[in-house]
Amino acid sequence: SNIVVRNCDISKFGRVGVQRTTHGGVYYYREVIKGKKTKERILNSDAGIYIENAKNLLIEKNFIHDASGYTNPWFYSHPTGPKAINVGMCANTTIRYNDFIGGDVHRWNDVIECQGNGNPVGGLYRNAEVYGNTLALANDDGIELEGGEINTRFFGNRIENTLCGVSSGCTRGPSYLFNNLVWRSGDVNSLSILAFKNGMGVWGSGKVHFFNNTAFDYKSGANYPSADKCRPRLDKLVFFNNIFSVSNVGCGDGW
Repeated sequence: SNIVVRNCDISKFGRVGVQRTTHGGVYYYREVIKGKKTKERILNSDAGIYIENAKNLLIEKNFIHDASGYTNPWFYSHPTGPKAINVGMCANTTIRYNDFIGGDVHRWNDVIECQGNGNPVGGLYRNAEVYGNTLALANDDGIELEGGEINTRFFGNRIENTLCGVSSGCTRGPSYLFNNLVWRSGDVNSLSILAFKNGMGVWGSGKVHFFNNTAFDYKSGANYPSADKCRPRLDKLVFFNNIFSVSNVGCGDGW
């Protein structure tokens, strides 16, 4: 608790691994067990900043970029690989004015990844502000806000070159996403899906508020929980004054 990370340049971190195209295209590393034996494990836990079970944090004005490892694209299977920040069970946190930039070759999995998707204490679960950041070059999400999201605010951020912009579950809420720019979509293969999504089902009754966001150059603008394929759970959403310029709008797969 009570930690400040400020004005740091973090790069070339983490393990490299070996890609197994016959095993979902993910990267593996060898872990030594009991001093002699080794076992291959999926490489998906390296982060510039790794936060777990913490509170009262300020992360500001940092440049996290160009990890040593690689991330497989959805072409093979769900991406696994490095991320700028991994966060779980974290309260009272501010992440502001940072540049989290992957690379054309060394892409992020998620730029900021939630530990504990769907868990009320997962991710930035209580009293969080994430603002003024640039999040770029990921093969999955710009940010996962998929925990409790109790009084969580994500605003004034710029997300680009990602498969998906923001993924939010919000088991408790309320959370607020406003004044964000999500654009220039695409993973390493130029595949994109949603600027804002909840593709994991209905997680509790936490409300998600979207105000004054701009999203374009994605397949769809927003996707959120539905009781069945064509009955969106509008009681969970508050949309106002957003601009979506996208290639597809539908029901169920793209709201």
